[in-house]
Amino acid sequence: AYTHSTGFTTSSTPDTTAPTVSSTTPADSASSVAPNTSLTVTFSEAMDTTTITTNSTGTSCLGTLQLSSDSFSTCVQMFTSPTASDSNKTFTLDPASNLSYNTTYKVKVTTDAKDSDGNALASAYTHSTGFTTSSTLDTTVPTVSSSSPADSASSVAPNTSLTVTFSEAMDTTCRGQ
Repeated sequence: AYTHSTGFTTSSTPDTTAPTVSSTTPADSASSVAPNTSLTVTFSEAMDTTTITTNSTGTSCLGTLQLSSDSFSTCVQMFTSPTASDSNKTFTLDPASNLSYNTTYKVKVTTDAKDSDGNALASAYTHSTGFTTSSTLDTTVPTVSSSSPADSASSVAPNTSLTVTFSEAMDTTCRGQ
């Protein structure tokens, strides 16, 4: 049988620190944001993923993460629930459809969002000015800037990863076209 030789000690004080919103992408005051952008919210500490929600049906302002262009009278419907990363500090979500051109959107995180110890945000977080989407449709055709292995490369190992770099950000949902 295995037994710890000295054991372990738990913390004598519980975590009572309220989490905060560290950053958002797009950032507050950002301009010329692509209408097909994802929304990312990063918190100061690991969050309880069950409290990070959004509206995935209709335009009601439901959930702890909200995106609106009309002072939260209505909210942008999201494609799916937020996806957690960075040890449950960062959450990413995608609008169900592209955002409107030349429109200002604000992000809100409600006090129902809680950290992994059950502490709620001390106050709701809302962008002060919001971010603005680009004013015109991007009609520039992307090009391949580089690839690896390079064209005409020889003696490339069979397990080499292929990398393609484009001239601009690409829509990762388009495949096989």
